[in-house]
Amino acid sequence: MFPQGLHFIQSTLKVKTAYNKSNMDVYKSQYRIQLFTLLMLMLSLAVQTLGYLTWELEHSNFSCTSGCSCEQVRGKFVVKCRENSNVDEELSENLNSLLPLANNLTYSGLWSLTIVNTPLRHVPRSVCHLTALNNLVLDDNQLTELPDDCFPNLKLLTLLSAAGNKIERLQDGLFDGLQYLYHLNFSSNHIFEIGPRSVVCHLTALNNLVLDNNQLTELPDNLLPSSQTAEVSVSHWK
Repeated sequence: MFPQGLHFIQSTLKVKTAYNKSNMDVYKSQYRIQLFTLLMLMLSLAVQTLGYLTWELEHSNFSCTSGCSCEQVRGKFVVKCRENSNVDEELSENLNSLLPLANNLTYSGLWSLTIVNTPLRHVPRSVCHLTALNNLVLDDNQLTELPDDCFPNLKLLTLLSAAGNKIERLQDGLFDGLQYLYHLNFSSNHIFEIGPRSVVCHLTALNNLVLDNNQLTELPDNLLPSSQTAEVSVSHWK
């Protein structure tokens, strides 16, 4: 009888061991599932938080100065002022601080900059360092001149508009090296002179040059190369 009892005890222990092992496997499996679920939840929250932070960074309202607003939406930056704002120097200084910041907050840099209806008399120097710009709109300001050694830094520029200002001349070499520049608009300025060395003669991609409502009496002979088919608009000469 003793051997039989011993065999029974051994069998019982094996069954209990197998049962305990089975339970342990179930517990481990449940633990892995719970851990995986928790990790996925944490990952989802991290992605949502990152998306929110990215949205916040790419949709920003900056304090330009009194009477003016500065807004960034992804790679676009827009500056507008109310009528009769007189904050030229203050606005220029603030933009020289804000534009590099906005440019760094954008993954690939600012590609579009619009500064309209402001009292600015000069283009802020920080504009000249926004090398990812494709579009630059400077309409309806108080600009009296365009800066030397500025636009040639903006190698990717395709559109430049500075209509409705007080610009008097387009100096030589203003747009040297801008091989992608497609559209130029200087209508409604005070332009009476275009440099003897054409400012646009090397712009091989140029399709539109708008010089309406200025004080020009003639155009340089070499304004455009003979092989170029750009449309030039110069109505209402002086």
